[in-house]
Amino acid sequence: MSARAKTGLLAALNDRWRVVDDPLQWILQVRQRQETGKVTGWVGSAYCVTREALLRAIGERCGPINPEALAVLQTLPDLHPAPPLKREGGTHG
Repeated sequence: MSARAKTGLLAALNDRWRVVDDPLQWILQVRQRQETGKVTGWVGSAYCVTREALLRAIGERCGPINPEALAVLQTLPDLHPAPPLKREGGTHG
């Protein structure tokens, strides 16, 4: 199954980097290539639950990025809207 099938593409930052959304976090991914130049897929580079951390990781790793993609990411909420964790067992107290 491809990374896109498991997650939603939020922004293509440049030819090598993108940001996808999964149920728990935003993921900064880098396109992997073999020595022959053949693309082998996308690999997670940073897993972020805050917009601040995501933007910091992009600034540290990605080089020049598409200004339109940056504008999209700047509209994200401060915290990823992950679903609440389910607790197993009975009530506590």
